[in-house]
Amino acid sequence: MTSDPVSDLKSREYRRIKSWRDDNPDKIRQYNREYYLRKKNGLVETKHTGDDACRCGGKLIFSRKVGDDYIMKCKTCLKTKVVNG
Repeated sequence: MTSDPVSDLKSREYRRIKSWRDDNPDKIRQYNREYYLRKKNGLVETKHTGDDACRCGGKLIFSRKVGDDYIMKCKTCLKTKVVNG
């Protein structure tokens, strides 16, 4: 049975990354702390995925972006909501 070179490469890359993460827990902790602070202060660029809920209980889906704001639309009641980006 021959092995797939793509899956071999992926598993090798996965093992390499995992071993680096295991060897450098301080760097991982520092990155996570800095990422948390950047996200808390609004410096991380995120796009709304539609996980927000409407007052009627329906899910909001991404409609369009206007400037820095996102226009979300409810799937059930079709009301729109402006979300600051």
